[in-house]
Amino acid sequence: MKFLEQSLRIANIPAVAAVVMLGISPAGAEDCRKPVIGVDNSDIARACSDLLTSDGLSEQGRTEALLNRAYAYVAVGRARRAQREILALIGTSKDGDPVTLASVVRELATTADPHRHGQLALRLIEESEPIALDEPTVLEAVAAAYAADRKFDYAVRAQYQALKLAEETGDDDLPGYRVRFELYKLKQALVCPGMPECW
Repeated sequence: MKFLEQSLRIANIPAVAAVVMLGISPAGAEDCRKPVIGVDNSDIARACSDLLTSDGLSEQGRTEALLNRAYAYVAVGRARRAQREILALIGTSKDGDPVTLASVVRELATTADPHRHGQLALRLIEESEPIALDEPTVLEAVAAAYAADRKFDYAVRAQYQALKLAEETGDDDLPGYRVRFELYKLKQALVCPGMPECW
């Protein structure tokens, strides 16, 4: 993670392309959904694989199924397989918008599901340059990933930079940036949904 950690030590954040945050919704098939407590995630992976081979699957449905299968792979300990699938999806379309690195990282880092995976979230960021470190939403995703991996010093640093950028741009969610900054200072990870500090 040296690239990120070095970037967070300097005030002059490199200007690179921004990304659009995108929420991830479950796929249409009943058995192809994000991992949940009490569900055999290997079955979810197989259900998503079956859905992907079916006829007439829309582009949106395919993207959702691939994401959900990747999350299932995370849950059964196949992080490398999940990583390959997620990286291949960055920039593809869902609901007319691109799937973004920040949205996937945030999902992995903050899910209330027991399969939260901060290390994979950080690895995705490391291996997906260029990274929009001049975007507060991206820095927030980075901060959440560090917190999930219990690297709270880096989480605080990333969230502080996100807060400063949000202040400069007049972001509507300034109170949220501040409360998440305080959360990481207390050495607590963000878990969503369920915590008042969530987006």
